[in-house]
Amino acid sequence: MTTRMAVILTSVLLMGGCNVGETWHFNDVPQDSNTGQAIENLWQRGWVAGVSEEPPLFEPNRAMSRAEISVLLVQAEEGPKFTPPMRSGLPSDVDINAWYASWVGYSLWGGLQDLMPDGLFHPDDAATRSDVASLVHLLLSR
Repeated sequence: MTTRMAVILTSVLLMGGCNVGETWHFNDVPQDSNTGQAIENLWQRGWVAGVSEEPPLFEPNRAMSRAEISVLLVQAEEGPKFTPPMRSGLPSDVDINAWYASWVGYSLWGGLQDLMPDGLFHPDDAATRSDVASLVHLLLSR
């Protein structure tokens, strides 16, 4: 599983170039850049979603939240069509009805105490490099 996760994550993060159809999905993503091509490609393949459907916005220059990173990393491990089961024992700052609750529960399952010494997830905080490394480590340690 470690090799599979590394290959998938590398492919997702480094994917460039895209066979874009007649329409470009996100209004705020430039079509004439490698980054824009990668974002469009990931959206077409179901790996990423925008922050708004009407109008379709991605907010490419905004930092990702800890909740958003959890979704991306779980998808890198399990695939873009995977929907995680709801887990019990969510941190108290993760509302069970939040769109990201099952993703956070899945990404933290079995390693919650090591990742969050205060017992909270802080889902709306910007994800630091340390956060991402810790989540990847949890997923690879299963």
